[in-house]
Amino acid sequence: MEICFVLVRPARPENIGAATRAIKTMGFTDLRVVGSEAHLAPKAQWVAHGAQDVLENIQAFPDLASALNDCELAVGTTARMRSGKHQYLTPTQLLAQAKRQQGAIKRLAVVFGCEESGLANDELALCQLRSYLPLAQSQPSLNLGQAVMLYAYSLQQFEQEQTADTPTQGLMTTARAQLSALLDKAAIGAEEVPAQWAMESLNQAGERDLKLLLFILKKLL
Repeated sequence: MEICFVLVRPARPENIGAATRAIKTMGFTDLRVVGSEAHLAPKAQWVAHGAQDVLENIQAFPDLASALNDCELAVGTTARMRSGKHQYLTPTQLLAQAKRQQGAIKRLAVVFGCEESGLANDELALCQLRSYLPLAQSQPSLNLGQAVMLYAYSLQQFEQEQTADTPTQGLMTTARAQLSALLDKAAIGAEEVPAQWAMESLNQAGERDLKLLLFILKKLL
């Protein structure tokens, strides 16, 4: 599984430089920026000391949907758990999730919002899973570079432990399509809570569970 980090509308070049340095330190190289050119400012270069190669290879996108186009699973990060019916993973739980899905997902994206307001609700809706950092104090909050560092530090354990197994191409995508078809057949709308819970649980399933679920779904459809 490949892991990329996505910064949505970052405003401060220094934060992008810090995020660049953080992911390279932890063994990652794929950093993407959405709706911003702040990474082109000299201040980003100054802070990204030793990681200029990653900074220079940042991929820029006009919107989050295009940045996630080649990612089978996206995790939207928030400063705190928001109201609603969604489950929120800590970085430790996200690490366990990545290990479980190693054979089912080719690329995982960890998505961060802008410094002032984080990810908008419509941006979070593009992410299949959500995560937050449990803090002892809500203020002062972590800045963007620090948040990226904590997630990169947690996930670098997975990066070091990965086996050479090739991911099963399209397994998660196929399972989502089959589950959606079954929900439609049962007249359960995508906006209804049972459908949301079912899809969220699916997005946390490992390779073995996905294969079993696909076998059952094909029997039901």
